[in-house]
Amino acid sequence: MKLLILLALLGMFAPLKAQDIESMDPADLAVKALTEGTGFLDPSEMLAWVELPRSVKKGDQVTLKISVENARENSDFILESVDLDGSFLSGFRIESITPSPAEVDDSFNTLTMEYPMKIAAGETVDFVLEMTAIEAGVYIGEVSIWDEEDFLSRYVQCKVVE
Repeated sequence: MKLLILLALLGMFAPLKAQDIESMDPADLAVKALTEGTGFLDPSEMLAWVELPRSVKKGDQVTLKISVENARENSDFILESVDLDGSFLSGFRIESITPSPAEVDDSFNTLTMEYPMKIAAGETVDFVLEMTAIEAGVYIGEVSIWDEEDFLSRYVQCKVVE
């Protein structure tokens, strides 16, 4: 059970619903995670990639690209939002977001971009943030892609130098 808690804290089981974890045999789940990895835990069959330069100069224009793929064979993926940690964003000024979100909320140190949209089976949608690096430092944050109940997280990081 301690292994499950540790893996959950590390974000390896973040996309699972609480009732899913509770219904699984902890020993079997731990063995499966250790021997097969955690790919089997992708409940919504969604894939995500984050692209950003590793290092930029203060004042540089920077493109952050978040790609979300619906890996389902026959059903739509209902996207709710794409969230980005404010701790990462503190080193950047957002110039534009494409596609435009239906709503933007920047409370609780998180930028939430709401996209009530369907992504058809096999399709990929790119979310692009054009930004300017405004302060030197190391910036690391979490990108979370939400559907109606679950989320999938990836990390974004960039060093801004003078």
